[in-house]
Formats: sequence, C-alpha cells, structure tokens
Amino acid sequence: MKILVVCETNVVHSPMYTEVLKRYLGSAGYRGTTVESAGALEESRGKEIAPAWLLLEDITGIDLSGHLGRWIGDIDLTVFDSIICTNVRVYGNVRKLDPALRAIYAVINLGADGENPEKGTDAEFRRCYKEICSSVARLPSSVLSNGKRSG
Repeated sequence: MKILVVCETNVVHSPMYTEVLKRYLGSAGYRGTTVESAGALEESRGKEIAPAWLLLEDITGIDLSGHLGRWIGDIDLTVFDSIICTNVRVYGNVRKLDPALRAIYAVINLGADGENPEKGTDAEFRRCYKEICSSVARLPSSVLSNGKRSG
C-alpha cells in the first residue's frame, strides 16, 4: 500500500505527519506500506524543511534534516492507495490533478484555520507536533485498509 500526505508547501505538516505515520504503522503491525509527502503548491519543489523541526528533533526523535519539498504536479498520483490532505484547500488542489478520485482521500484539517507555522515559534511547532500525533492516532481505518497488518 502507498500513502501520500499533502500539505501546502511540504515543509511543515506533511513531512512530520509522514514520519509520525510511519512510526505508527510500524508499531501497529502494518507491513508493506510506504508513506511519502508532497506539497500542493508548485513552490514546494526543492524547499528545505522548516528550521524549527530541526530544533525539536530531541523531542520528536525524527530527523528531517535531509528533507526537500516535492510538488504534487511532479508525482504520479495514480500509484497511491490513500492521499491524506491537511486541509480543504490542499484537497482542492490535489483533486484538480486527480479528478477521477482513484485513491481514498482523507482531509484532516491540521492547524487552526489552516494556519501554517512555517515561520512560527518553538511553542507553535510543539503544538503542531502534538496535533499531528493526535491526528495520526485518529485516522480512519479505511485510509489504512489496504495495508498488511500482522498478528
């Protein structure tokens, strides 16, 4: 199974969500599932991760230092079984590129009013990380249903 997580610029929500989801899937016994991230805006291409995530690595245990943003327009969306969008705007941008709705979509609405703390404070990124962890734990099983679960 292949899952794609999409946010606006692929430097805040989707990279961290992807890594938290990978950790969750591993601990929940899902095997053979890959998770990738991308941004809905073309300006995502080649962007470096928001620096605050690097400062919070000791809290998150996740190293995003090598992350470079990708744009959904450069990706074959038809290979994904599920696409998780961080808000309704992102969903709209993705749907323009995948009008046939081949994948199972989930809109998770991260951030108050779609806020992106790209240049936010340490506290905003800590809050964002907690929100991501909580959202991953509440993902509908249909988003993960094609994953192979052992035991």
